[in-house]
Parts: sequence; C-alpha cells; structure tokens
Amino acid sequence: MTSGVKPWWKSKTIWAALIAFVMSVAPELGIINPDDAAGIGGDLTDIVAGLFAGFAIYGRIRARQRIGTPPPSDWEG
Repeated sequence: MTSGVKPWWKSKTIWAALIAFVMSVAPELGIINPDDAAGIGGDLTDIVAGLFAGFAIYGRIRARQRIGTPPPSDWEG
C-alpha cells in the first residue's frame, strides 16, 4: 500500500459495499416491491448484491491507499 490517504467517496470499495448493502435491504426499505423481490426480482437483487460484495472485496485487496482523513501535515494550503 502506498502512502497517502484518500477521501472515502473516492473509494470504489466503499461504493461497491454501499451498493451491495442497499441491494440486499432494498425490499425492506421499499426500494423494490417485496412481492417482486420474491420472484425473479429477488434473484436479480441477490445476484447484483453478490457481485458488488465481490467487487468490494476485490477492491480492498487491490487498494493502494488508505481511506480516511489525511493528517494536517498533508493538507494543501
């Protein structure tokens, strides 16, 4: 991992994990109709959530920077 810290919103890992989370709880949040989630929509939701969860794991393994707030000495200005 190289030195340096990047903001969380620039992390593909964070975005993939967030999408996987939203897709897995979509029926409970009312984003997807629970009746549709029981059929093909549910299978598709599970597949998408699984793919993005896998992408999040891959992204973390491949990461070269930490996620967070840089120390004050690294701030520009």
